[in-house]
Amino acid sequence: MENIQEINLKLTKIKETLKQEFIGLDDIIDSFIQATTPWCSMASVQQRPLVVNLWGMTGVGKTSLVNRFLELWNNKENVVFFNLGSKNYTNDMLGLLEKMYSLSGNACVFIFDEFQHAKTMDQNQKELENPTDRMIWQLLDSGKFNFSGSWHEFDDIHELCVGLEVCLNRGVKVEKGKVIEGWVIYQNIMSSSERLRYNSSEEMEERDFVPKNDLNKIHAYIRKDFPYKALFRDFLFQMNGHEILEFIKKVDRKSNAAKELDFSKSLIFVLGNLDEAYFMSELVSSDHDPDFLHEESKKITFSSIKEGLKTRFRFEEIARLGNVHLIYPSISGKVYRDFIQKELNQIFKKLENAFSCKLSFDQGIEDLLFEEGVTPSQGFRPLRSTTRFLIESSLVELLPKIPFHANENISLTVQDDTLVLQNVEGQKVSKKLFLPVREAKRKKFNPQDMAVTAAHEAGHSVVYSVLFQRLPRKVTIASSDFNNGGYMEGDYVMNFENYDHLIRETAVKLAGKKAEELIFGTENLTRGCAWDIKAATKNLVIASREGSVSGFDAAYQVQYNGGGDLLTENEANVTWVSNSIEKASQLAESILMENKPFLKALITLLLDKKFLTPETMADGLKNAGLDISKILFSYPQIINFEKKLSSFLTDAETN
Repeated sequence: MENIQEINLKLTKIKETLKQEFIGLDDIIDSFIQATTPWCSMASVQQRPLVVNLWGMTGVGKTSLVNRFLELWNNKENVVFFNLGSKNYTNDMLGLLEKMYSLSGNACVFIFDEFQHAKTMDQNQKELENPTDRMIWQLLDSGKFNFSGSWHEFDDIHELCVGLEVCLNRGVKVEKGKVIEGWVIYQNIMSSSERLRYNSSEEMEERDFVPKNDLNKIHAYIRKDFPYKALFRDFLFQMNGHEILEFIKKVDRKSNAAKELDFSKSLIFVLGNLDEAYFMSELVSSDHDPDFLHEESKKITFSSIKEGLKTRFRFEEIARLGNVHLIYPSISGKVYRDFIQKELNQIFKKLENAFSCKLSFDQGIEDLLFEEGVTPSQGFRPLRSTTRFLIESSLVELLPKIPFHANENISLTVQDDTLVLQNVEGQKVSKKLFLPVREAKRKKFNPQDMAVTAAHEAGHSVVYSVLFQRLPRKVTIASSDFNNGGYMEGDYVMNFENYDHLIRETAVKLAGKKAEELIFGTENLTRGCAWDIKAATKNLVIASREGSVSGFDAAYQVQYNGGGDLLTENEANVTWVSNSIEKASQLAESILMENKPFLKALITLLLDKKFLTPETMADGLKNAGLDISKILFSYPQIINFEKKLSSFLTDAETN
């Protein structure tokens, strides 16, 4: 019991350390320690491996957390790491089998990183064959599988048997392990296979029938019978040539026989990214709101992971992964900012020691790094490299150029695109920074592009605000994405859509086009509307085929063409989609016509600010004399399913 208490105390300390080092992962770390505690406490009595799965997008800290935990647990030497994302992972695994051979029967750790690449089903749900699949899944199940040892040493022992047999057939005679006749013949035969590697004439004079290198290899396979090499040598050197040959042939046969390796006492970490569960992993633009993706990723459940696994693995294989699935959320904006401060503090501490000064930074530095370094779908890696590139390398260049006394405070600020270093006397040195994200946005800052984008995004924003009774999460007319002039980002409002909700969504998608029509005229529509039209049509096509909100009592499983082109083989579906598009189009148009002051005020704000949050949008609309609450609740609210159900249950006529 005392040992268990000591282990629990150690795990508690490890948990505290991990929470200090890994920002924003407190809940994951709690679950991680809970999941690994049984192995840490009672690995010696395990009957099967403990499998812990960690799923999340790239760069969120899955592999780092596992490696750091093992360092703190002091178990790095008994770890076998497989990168299943490597093109040569099959050969890598075979190369590690020798290490696994030595760990058989002991408490050890396996890490299967990038596990999604070890899929056994293709996109058409056909089985894929891989020679290492059987080993992986047996390891995940019982922890036991058959292994034949080191294939190149098999060849060595077999070649030795052949060489010794040829020597005996050609007249070489052996007594007590030594060649007593035919030494020249022996040398010629064995040296041709490069088996003789004597280091001195003294060794050569010993005339051993079995070279020392081969003696060591043979001993590795019979160590249980002869724990010490000297005992094995004494045993072998009591025999004549034919007896030695027969003994080595037995070792050869034994070494080629498969042996069961036992890893039932192991801890297995399965790490992977599942695009099927994390839809946001495909969004590579830095423009996306990390808080929005964070909230969406928190909706990913145990069932979502299992559904994602179904597209890659067989049902029985999914079962072998068990039910311990730790689901990483996408990283929130606050966590990114905490990470920036941590990285800056680490850089400053390192440079302060090197240059004997005190460094400080203002909010502008943090904002710059957030803008340039955060790509929400790619985690901490891009942000870390941006911080190193923009700040650390610049400081190393600038600090030798500014005069200061020992331990003097040096402030770091950013002015436009320039990093400025200033000492207490006001002396400055500066460096113009290369800022690719900001530069990409600037390219959109010409009057023609801004006019179109402001009208288009304001149209989306007005219709969204009215139909969903809330201001958008983010609106900009200066996207860093090459394919977008700007974008509007709103919240998902309902988990269960009905037809009314679908029409509202479609109206928001078409609102940019309708705003362009209203302001510039139908004849001057831009091709930027094409993506919105395709997205709206595709969404309705899918809904019509599902037979749910469309009102059809049948589901049509015909693939839509391209980006959602209407298919002509089902006239009822085509008619329903066309009517729904028209309905949503008229809704968007009517809302824009009824809210022209809102549209004009929003366009003005976008042209001035370029980027709007709900707070800046609300302040700007208020300053323009608009009653926001009146605008937001000017259209009937979305259905409240709870109230509808309550009304049904209490309705006297129904009762």
